[in-house]
Amino acid sequence: MSGNVLGWLLGLALMIVFALGFVGIASGVAMRAPNTGAYHALIFLLNLPLLFASNALYPIDLMPTWLKVVSYINPTTYIIDLTRHLWFGAPATLNGLLSLAVVIVWGLLGTWLGYWSFKKSVK
Repeated sequence: MSGNVLGWLLGLALMIVFALGFVGIASGVAMRAPNTGAYHALIFLLNLPLLFASNALYPIDLMPTWLKVVSYINPTTYIIDLTRHLWFGAPATLNGLLSLAVVIVWGLLGTWLGYWSFKKSVK
């Protein structure tokens, strides 16, 4: 483990931004779902592909080409790469600024989607 306190704090802040994006998307789905079961099914269909199509379980370098393409589209790949680099000192396999931008855009878009969906549902 890395002893870099600033890296840990930055990683935590980025995890919070990523989580806010996911919470926004989950809230947006919840506002549109006809019932609780449908909500859980939709979130399940979103969550698992994001995990399995990222570099969380398997290195990008060893993925087949089609899965690499999917992985580069997946925002989870970028937060995992940043977290490993900031928290554990692992070499970053992706561009750090690109990863930072993807995580921030994911957080903003997810939050906006949740806000927009909630606002539209209460009218």
